[in-house]
Amino acid sequence: MAKGIFRGLALGVTTSLLVACGGGGGGGGSDGGGNSPLVPNPAETLKLTFSADRTSLPLNIAGDAAAIGSPYTSTINLRSNYVAGGGPEGGNCWSAEFNIIGGAASGFLVPPLLAGATSGSTTFFTSSSSGNWNVLLTSTDKAGTVTIEVAVPNPDTATVTCNDDKIEIGARFAGTPISYIREQFQVAVGQATGKASQIRINRTGANFLQPQNSGGTTQLVVQAEVLDEAGQHVPDPASGTHNLYVAIVDTAGLADNSALLRAGGASGKWVLSSSTNGQAQFTLVSGGATGAVLVEVVTDRFDNNVDNGITERVVNMFSVSVVASVGTDPLAIATATDLPGAFESRAYTTLLTASGGVPPYTWSLVAGSSLPAGLRLSSDGVLSGTPAVSGTFRFALRVTDSATIAQSKMSEFSLSVVSSGGPLTIETTSLPKGVANVFYAAAVTAQGGGAPYAWSSTSLPAGLSIDTRTGIISGVPTAGGGFPIVVTVTDLAGVTVRSNLQLEIDGASGSGPGVDTTAPTLLFSIPAANATSVDRCSDVVVRFSEVIDPVTVTNVSMFVRQQGGTGHSMADTIKIDDRTFLLRQFGFCSGPYAPNTQYEIVLTNSIRDLAGNQLAQIVVPFGTGGTVDDTPPLLTTSIPAEGASDVSPNATISVLFNEAMDANTVIPAAFAVYEIDDFDGKNTQVLPSVTSLVADSDRRFTFAAKDPNATSPNSLEAKKYYRVVITSSLKDLAGNAFAGGSFEFRVGDVP
Repeated sequence: MAKGIFRGLALGVTTSLLVACGGGGGGGGSDGGGNSPLVPNPAETLKLTFSADRTSLPLNIAGDAAAIGSPYTSTINLRSNYVAGGGPEGGNCWSAEFNIIGGAASGFLVPPLLAGATSGSTTFFTSSSSGNWNVLLTSTDKAGTVTIEVAVPNPDTATVTCNDDKIEIGARFAGTPISYIREQFQVAVGQATGKASQIRINRTGANFLQPQNSGGTTQLVVQAEVLDEAGQHVPDPASGTHNLYVAIVDTAGLADNSALLRAGGASGKWVLSSSTNGQAQFTLVSGGATGAVLVEVVTDRFDNNVDNGITERVVNMFSVSVVASVGTDPLAIATATDLPGAFESRAYTTLLTASGGVPPYTWSLVAGSSLPAGLRLSSDGVLSGTPAVSGTFRFALRVTDSATIAQSKMSEFSLSVVSSGGPLTIETTSLPKGVANVFYAAAVTAQGGGAPYAWSSTSLPAGLSIDTRTGIISGVPTAGGGFPIVVTVTDLAGVTVRSNLQLEIDGASGSGPGVDTTAPTLLFSIPAANATSVDRCSDVVVRFSEVIDPVTVTNVSMFVRQQGGTGHSMADTIKIDDRTFLLRQFGFCSGPYAPNTQYEIVLTNSIRDLAGNQLAQIVVPFGTGGTVDDTPPLLTTSIPAEGASDVSPNATISVLFNEAMDANTVIPAAFAVYEIDDFDGKNTQVLPSVTSLVADSDRRFTFAAKDPNATSPNSLEAKKYYRVVITSSLKDLAGNAFAGGSFEFRVGDVP
């Protein structure tokens, strides 16, 4: 007999497993030296049949061992119809090779005698003298479908000899190749839904950055891992669509002002990304200021697509520190101890920051201290959640750096949670009368409970509807009559309140019965009546009870004055819609209200509706907050930074002040650029006036400077030093003059 494959006993090896004679099924006869080759039965063709006690298994998230009867283990039986026909060789045995050919990450195989193993293989051999083989398939924590293929030598072409430590497969007839009979069987593992339930954040490096032009690392590559509720990766989105929205969250610090996100070739304060095998990648790039940047990552559980809007948000947040140095300054907590206030039953997020030491930093709650109910603290310093109760809470937090000998600092913080305002009620008790075929609008208002509110109504006249977010009933009623309606409001906690109201609609407008003789009224204003601490730069918004003739609304018929009669100059009025108008301050708030001063919005009787009915003059009082600003503005950041080298010859120049500036004073003449012979050197020439001055915001301004010696198309000359001088003609909104200043940089080689 020609010798075939030799298999030595290899139990416990994870790449292949071998079971000696009888290991996969019933025992076989023996002549003392091993089993004899199986005798073929020419009248029968070998047939294989699979069966299993379980054809589906749950996810094995705890890593339980393989065990007969375990909920995570399926005992798979392979039965052969082939029975030896006897003959002079007596006893018999046969071999089977089991292979996982699909879904290998979802399960592993072991023979019954290795029950108790927590890992196994995707391939092993076993033998049987009775035509039966058993194998144990145990699930892992990965969902999928495990496909098992078995290969049994065809007895028409092969002989098998089983001894105590080996299986020998040989060709039955010299010169005839050995063939195999193959069958497949599948077992499902886990129940992945494919709907996002969690986003995990994975970073490629240390969780900190350094400012631009500092010589340190300025970008961090981040992967967001999107998982369903079974802990499995969500499917890849359709080609050309995105399933991840990433945004920099605006905070009180400066680090996020010029930080950027990048993904798929796009760059900005927000980007879109698509996951591959559950991983979506993007990059965070630091700006010119230190502090911390808070990033929000959102996907849509509803349809795994954010391009068409987000219906069912799944969100995670993380923060990244931006530090000027590493290991040179002592660790310190930068966040003020009085945290921004929160509202009961409303979502809340604030960012804790540190400086010095060796980043990244780890935040924790000091033992014996507790956060307000409903809030949680992440290790990277994001305090978030929904406060469950109102009150003032004090708690101690600790920050620890990443030095070999770690430093830590502790501070006590205070957080005020304001009550949501008592029980939910509907304030509106009556609705203004309307006219058929004339635009109508009226606001139904609520108080108490937990905002935001959701509104609905029944039995509204044809042509009218209620805005589910604002409670404003609007539209053009098509018929007159009296209409009893029911309005319903539901707050954030699911509390529902209803109110019965009567809406009267007069007949057709024009002449005769139903002619509009009703004077317009003011529905609401921003600022509201008797509002306090109003922002000094705020515009005025007013909304009337009906359509207003826009010609009658000007900054003469609607104006602001100090109580006592002194008028306050406003820019102009803008029509937002037929009933809503905006009275604007001048650009970049160049003429703000005075601090701690009482003002009045005056709406005169020159304002009329489309039927010519006059508005009865209305005066809306409000007061501003704040203190008198007598502090000069400061330059906080420049790009290029002070002392920067290797600056691009095409660089523009950007300056950022610590407060809003009077745009009328930020003009090209306020800046001068000089070529100098070295850092702190002498001026060698002044460049022509700066060009392309742009106000990026009320605090940030960008311009270009052209050196006539620069090689086109560059604006600055390579390997030259420059000094930017800012004059004291710049002023903040309160009229305080900038003290003047300068910064220097060096241009690198031309690329």
